[in-house]
Amino acid sequence: MATNFPGSLDDFTNYVDGTTIMEAATLNNMQFGIEALQAKVGIDDSIVTTSHDYRLLRKLGELTDPTTEDSETNAMLKSHAYLAQSDGVVRVTVTSSAADQPLRGFVGSTTNPAGAGDIAQMVIPNTSSQPIGINFTVKSGEYFEITNTQTPVIKWLSFGTQVKPIDQD
Repeated sequence: MATNFPGSLDDFTNYVDGTTIMEAATLNNMQFGIEALQAKVGIDDSIVTTSHDYRLLRKLGELTDPTTEDSETNAMLKSHAYLAQSDGVVRVTVTSSAADQPLRGFVGSTTNPAGAGDIAQMVIPNTSSQPIGINFTVKSGEYFEITNTQTPVIKWLSFGTQVKPIDQD
């Protein structure tokens, strides 16, 4: 048996340690279900139009493609404050993190969101070289900033027409 997902939900048997023997087919069926779930959810910045990642990030056509540039066409950098000129989503990834070095996203009403703003999202890797990422929303007129010891890839997705954020540094 493969998986029924996403057409219908799979029905699994509860196993008991030391009593139930699990066969390879059972484990394979669970893996098929996980693969189907991953395909339905999608990878970051998925171009598969049926994936949840694609649909959510574009709100069924209301989001533009992400940009890594500010309003002056420079790459967005960590430890720089940016002014959002429209409502949108910040997506940040670090492909090779340092253990216990947090990736933080700040949002605030001043040009120093990391100092005077609120933490919008944070993740702390528990091992070196672990890829990590964060996503958070920013309203038009708010400032955002990313901090990390590594070099993150910062992407901006405007709701509606793409309006790149303004670098404040």
